Amino acid sequence: MKITPRIKNIIQVVLVCCSMFLISCAHLDKYSFERIGHCSYQFQSGKFTSIKETYEEAANRKDRNYALWNNELGSIYLAQGDYDRALDAFLKAYYLMNNIPAFKELESKAVSLTSSEDNKAYKGDPYERSINSLYVGLLLYNKGDLENAMAAFKNGILADSESKGEEYKSDIAILYLLASRITKKLGNVSLSNDYLNAVKELYNNPNY
Repeated sequence: MKITPRIKNIIQVVLVCCSMFLISCAHLDKYSFERIGHCSYQFQSGKFTSIKETYEEAANRKDRNYALWNNELGSIYLAQGDYDRALDAFLKAYYLMNNIPAFKELESKAVSLTSSEDNKAYKGDPYERSINSLYVGLLLYNKGDLENAMAAFKNGILADSESKGEEYKSDIAILYLLASRITKKLGNVSLSNDYLNAVKELYNNPNY
Protein backbone atom coordinates (compact mmCIF):
# COMPACT_ATOMS: atom_id res chain seq x y z
CA MET A 1 0.00 0.00 0.00
CA LYS A 2 1.26 3.45 -0.89
CA ILE A 3 1.26 6.04 1.88
CA THR A 4 0.64 9.52 0.51
CA PRO A 5 2.84 12.41 1.71
CA ARG A 6 -0.20 14.00 3.38
CA ILE A 7 -1.04 10.87 5.37
CA LYS A 8 2.62 10.41 6.28
CA ASN A 9 2.78 13.97 7.63
CA ILE A 10 -0.34 13.37 9.73
CA ILE A 11 1.16 10.18 11.13
CA GLN A 12 4.41 11.97 11.99
CA VAL A 13 2.61 14.77 13.85
CA VAL A 14 0.44 12.35 15.84
CA LEU A 15 3.39 10.14 16.74
CA VAL A 16 5.60 12.95 18.00
CA CYS A 17 2.78 14.59 19.99
CA CYS A 18 1.86 11.28 21.62
CA SER A 19 5.48 10.46 22.39
CA MET A 20 5.75 13.70 24.37
CA PHE A 21 2.73 12.60 26.39
CA LEU A 22 4.08 9.15 27.18
CA ILE A 23 7.50 10.45 28.17
CA SER A 24 5.89 12.90 30.59
CA CYS A 25 3.39 10.50 32.15
CA ALA A 26 5.69 7.51 32.63
CA HIS A 27 6.28 6.45 36.22
CA LEU A 28 9.85 7.71 36.42
CA ASP A 29 9.91 8.36 40.16
CA LYS A 30 8.51 4.97 41.09
CA TYR A 31 10.28 2.73 38.60
CA SER A 32 13.66 4.19 37.79
CA PHE A 33 17.06 4.64 39.32
CA GLU A 34 18.06 8.20 40.24
CA ARG A 35 20.04 9.06 37.13
CA ILE A 36 16.93 8.71 34.94
CA GLY A 37 14.77 11.12 36.91
CA HIS A 38 15.82 14.18 34.88
CA CYS A 39 15.27 12.68 31.44
CA SER A 40 11.72 13.91 30.93
CA TYR A 41 12.92 17.52 30.96
CA GLN A 42 15.81 16.72 28.62
CA PHE A 43 13.44 15.04 26.18
CA GLN A 44 11.17 18.07 26.06
CA SER A 45 14.26 20.24 25.55
CA GLY A 46 15.30 18.19 22.52
CA LYS A 47 18.45 16.77 24.13
CA PHE A 48 18.01 13.28 22.74
CA THR A 49 21.56 11.95 22.45
CA SER A 50 22.45 11.71 26.14
CA ILE A 51 19.09 10.39 27.30
CA LYS A 52 19.03 7.84 24.45
CA GLU A 53 22.24 6.36 25.79
CA THR A 54 20.81 6.32 29.32
CA TYR A 55 17.66 4.48 28.27
CA GLU A 56 19.56 2.07 26.03
CA GLU A 57 21.69 1.17 29.03
CA ALA A 58 18.55 0.75 31.13
CA ALA A 59 16.87 -1.44 28.50
CA ASN A 60 19.96 -3.65 28.27
CA ARG A 61 19.51 -4.47 31.95
CA LYS A 62 16.27 -6.32 31.05
CA ASP A 63 14.96 -5.67 34.52
CA ARG A 64 11.33 -5.47 35.69
CA ASN A 65 10.99 -2.08 33.98
CA TYR A 66 12.03 -3.37 30.56
CA ALA A 67 8.73 -2.29 28.98
CA LEU A 68 9.05 1.22 30.41
CA TRP A 69 12.60 1.67 29.12
CA ASN A 70 11.56 0.54 25.66
CA ASN A 71 8.58 2.90 25.62
CA GLU A 72 10.95 5.74 26.45
CA LEU A 73 13.43 4.60 23.80
CA GLY A 74 10.65 4.37 21.25
CA SER A 75 9.65 7.96 21.99
CA ILE A 76 13.24 9.15 21.56
CA TYR A 77 13.82 7.24 18.30
CA LEU A 78 10.50 8.58 17.06
CA ALA A 79 11.43 12.17 17.80
CA GLN A 80 14.67 11.59 15.89
CA GLY A 81 12.80 10.22 12.88
CA ASP A 82 14.21 6.70 13.27
CA TYR A 83 10.92 4.88 12.67
CA ASP A 84 12.33 1.36 12.35
CA ARG A 85 14.09 1.48 15.73
CA ALA A 86 11.05 3.21 17.25
CA LEU A 87 8.80 0.38 16.08
CA ASP A 88 11.22 -2.23 17.40
CA ALA A 89 11.32 -0.58 20.84
CA PHE A 90 7.56 -0.03 21.06
CA LEU A 91 6.93 -3.63 19.99
CA LYS A 92 9.16 -4.94 22.77
CA ALA A 93 7.11 -2.93 25.24
CA TYR A 94 3.85 -3.94 23.53
CA TYR A 95 4.53 -7.66 23.85
CA LEU A 96 5.36 -7.33 27.54
CA MET A 97 2.61 -4.87 28.45
CA ASN A 98 0.03 -7.30 27.10
CA ASN A 99 1.55 -10.50 28.49
CA ILE A 100 0.80 -11.00 32.18
CA PRO A 101 2.95 -14.17 32.67
CA ALA A 102 5.98 -12.27 31.39
CA PHE A 103 5.47 -9.63 34.09
CA LYS A 104 5.17 -12.19 36.85
CA GLU A 105 8.53 -13.60 35.78
CA LEU A 106 10.13 -10.14 35.87
CA GLU A 107 8.61 -9.48 39.30
CA SER A 108 9.86 -12.76 40.74
CA LYS A 109 13.39 -11.93 39.65
CA ALA A 110 13.18 -8.58 41.44
CA VAL A 111 11.99 -9.86 44.83
CA SER A 112 15.43 -10.34 46.34
CA LEU A 113 16.68 -7.02 44.99
CA THR A 114 14.03 -4.56 46.12
CA SER A 115 11.51 -3.84 48.84
CA SER A 116 8.06 -5.39 48.52
CA GLU A 117 6.53 -2.09 47.38
CA ASP A 118 8.83 -1.96 44.36
CA ASN A 119 8.55 -5.58 43.28
CA LYS A 120 5.93 -4.90 40.63
CA ALA A 121 7.06 -4.85 37.02
CA TYR A 122 6.04 -1.90 34.92
CA LYS A 123 3.19 -2.78 32.59
CA GLY A 124 1.49 0.60 32.32
CA ASP A 125 -2.05 1.58 33.22
CA PRO A 126 -4.84 0.99 30.66
CA TYR A 127 -4.34 4.41 29.09
CA GLU A 128 -0.59 3.92 28.70
CA ARG A 129 -1.18 0.53 27.10
CA SER A 130 -3.61 2.19 24.71
CA ILE A 131 -1.06 4.84 23.75
CA ASN A 132 1.60 2.19 23.24
CA SER A 133 -0.80 0.32 20.95
CA LEU A 134 -1.45 3.57 19.09
CA TYR A 135 2.29 4.02 18.45
CA VAL A 136 2.68 0.44 17.25
CA GLY A 137 -0.37 0.69 15.01
CA LEU A 138 0.69 3.98 13.45
CA LEU A 139 4.22 2.80 12.77
CA LEU A 140 2.93 -0.42 11.21
CA TYR A 141 0.44 1.60 9.19
CA ASN A 142 3.29 3.79 8.02
CA LYS A 143 5.02 0.63 6.73
CA GLY A 144 1.86 -0.48 4.92
CA ASP A 145 1.17 -3.42 7.26
CA LEU A 146 -2.58 -2.85 7.58
CA GLU A 147 -3.64 -6.10 9.23
CA ASN A 148 -1.13 -5.89 12.08
CA ALA A 149 -1.78 -2.17 12.45
CA MET A 150 -5.47 -2.97 12.82
CA ALA A 151 -4.69 -5.59 15.47
CA ALA A 152 -2.73 -2.98 17.44
CA PHE A 153 -5.54 -0.41 17.24
CA LYS A 154 -8.09 -3.01 18.38
CA ASN A 155 -5.80 -3.87 21.29
CA GLY A 156 -5.61 -0.18 22.19
CA ILE A 157 -9.39 0.10 22.20
CA LEU A 158 -9.66 -2.98 24.40
CA ALA A 159 -6.98 -1.73 26.82
CA ASP A 160 -8.68 1.65 27.19
CA SER A 161 -11.99 -0.08 27.97
CA GLU A 162 -10.31 -1.56 31.06
CA SER A 163 -9.94 1.87 32.69
CA LYS A 164 -11.55 1.96 36.12
CA GLY A 165 -13.78 4.73 37.36
CA GLU A 166 -14.63 6.09 33.92
CA GLU A 167 -18.23 6.49 32.85
CA TYR A 168 -17.37 6.26 29.15
CA LYS A 169 -15.27 3.28 28.21
CA SER A 170 -12.72 3.22 25.41
CA ASP A 171 -12.87 6.92 24.61
CA ILE A 172 -9.66 7.49 22.63
CA ALA A 173 -11.30 8.69 19.44
CA ILE A 174 -8.21 8.47 17.24
CA LEU A 175 -8.06 4.69 17.72
CA TYR A 176 -11.58 4.37 16.34
CA LEU A 177 -10.83 6.76 13.48
CA LEU A 178 -7.75 4.83 12.44
CA ALA A 179 -9.57 1.51 12.82
CA SER A 180 -12.35 2.88 10.61
CA ARG A 181 -9.88 3.96 7.94
CA ILE A 182 -8.03 0.66 7.87
CA THR A 183 -11.12 -1.57 7.83
CA LYS A 184 -12.41 0.45 4.90
CA LYS A 185 -9.12 -0.03 3.04
CA LEU A 186 -9.37 -3.75 3.81
CA GLY A 187 -12.81 -3.81 2.23
CA ASN A 188 -15.04 -4.06 5.29
CA VAL A 189 -17.19 -0.96 4.86
CA SER A 190 -19.79 -2.05 7.40
CA LEU A 191 -17.25 -2.46 10.21
CA SER A 192 -15.58 0.78 9.14
CA ASN A 193 -18.89 2.58 9.60
CA ASP A 194 -19.32 0.99 13.04
CA TYR A 195 -15.99 2.45 14.18
CA LEU A 196 -16.89 5.81 12.68
CA ASN A 197 -20.25 5.82 14.45
CA ALA A 198 -18.45 5.14 17.74
CA VAL A 199 -16.45 8.33 17.18
CA LYS A 200 -19.62 10.29 16.41
CA GLU A 201 -21.20 9.05 19.63
CA LEU A 202 -18.18 10.23 21.59
CA TYR A 203 -18.22 13.70 20.08
CA ASN A 204 -21.96 14.04 20.48
CA ASN A 205 -21.73 13.16 24.16
CA PRO A 206 -21.65 16.37 26.26
CA ASN A 207 -19.56 14.63 28.93
CA TYR A 208 -16.80 13.54 26.54
